[in-house]
Amino acid sequence: MKRLLAPLALAALALANGRAAPPAEPGPPLLAVAADPAWQPLFAALAGRGALVSRVTERRWFPFRREPIVLDGELRLAPDHGLSLHYARPEERTLIADARGLVLRDAAGRDRELPADPRATALGAALGPILRFDHGELARLFTLHGARDGADWRLDLVPRDEALGRALGRVTIVGRDTEVRRLEIRQTEKQRVEIEITATDTGVIFTAAALRRYFR
Repeated sequence: MKRLLAPLALAALALANGRAAPPAEPGPPLLAVAADPAWQPLFAALAGRGALVSRVTERRWFPFRREPIVLDGELRLAPDHGLSLHYARPEERTLIADARGLVLRDAAGRDRELPADPRATALGAALGPILRFDHGELARLFTLHGARDGADWRLDLVPRDEALGRALGRVTIVGRDTEVRRLEIRQTEKQRVEIEITATDTGVIFTAAALRRYFR
């Protein structure tokens, strides 16, 4: 089975083949949430955050490595422009994901579009609704299951479409109140990406210069 170690984690998952495996994570049982009105206030609060910037630490796990690759950087979400992951360490790179697919931008500002692949396009189109918490789009693209334990919550998203499932695997989002704490994209038990979110600024207004630098 072919595995590609792309320069950035989401790109690697977009171009890898694998069958999604459920996360082995303790906690309350997961229940369907798509039609559960108890989840609606949380979705509304998360969707109302608007554009945001988060500080992140990312760990990429691959079957041919015993230890994860660790990256530090920032995640930016602009609802009209997509998602941008800017890494400062160990190498400055930016991954841009939007409805057109995935673009890798180096420290000098040079763009390289990742190979035209329906899975990459599907991944770019899905990441926006995930981070915007667009409930309607999420329910259309995924089956949603979740668990609540006081202020803590967890959502598992399983793609309905086979192509998106191959590109993305299973997505797990963990948070507390209206803060997202961790995002996991898992294709197999040994191949996954864990993004720990340490701080988030919401309601951000991106300048024209910031939009040019971090989006396309």
